[in-house]
Amino acid sequence: MTPNEKGMNWTGKTVTLNQYGDYIVISDVLMEDNPFDLAKESIVEVSNLVARTVDIAAQDVLDSGTNVEYIGQSARNAITGGDILTAQELANGVRFLQGQDAPTFDGEFYMAVMHPDVYHDLVIQAGTGTFIDVAKYQNHKKIVKGEI
Repeated sequence: MTPNEKGMNWTGKTVTLNQYGDYIVISDVLMEDNPFDLAKESIVEVSNLVARTVDIAAQDVLDSGTNVEYIGQSARNAITGGDILTAQELANGVRFLQGQDAPTFDGEFYMAVMHPDVYHDLVIQAGTGTFIDVAKYQNHKKIVKGEI
């Protein structure tokens, strides 16, 4: 039996591309008279700068989203020091995403980007049994860098 034909709608998106990058000028005298590998150190510093710049650009895009959940608040700028991300809040978020059939990464997990202070709030919950150090996982599948 031939299945019924279904249509598909596409929505176009317009984007503005930005070029990120930088360079460092190092004199030949400085290269020769310095005990450090300045070329290598310069590459590391420029790479870190570009990574931070791209992170800020990504954060700006995410912050402008209209389908966003905040901890007990309706807007990001309403969050205060008393609004603490907990393992329960993360579990609620995962349940919401699963209920919406949101795609996962590698078919297994969702990702969150968080400030180091938020990471700290999660880690100190270790005494409650909600935080498991990645080194203590029973199943040592592929561990993603930065995974908690």
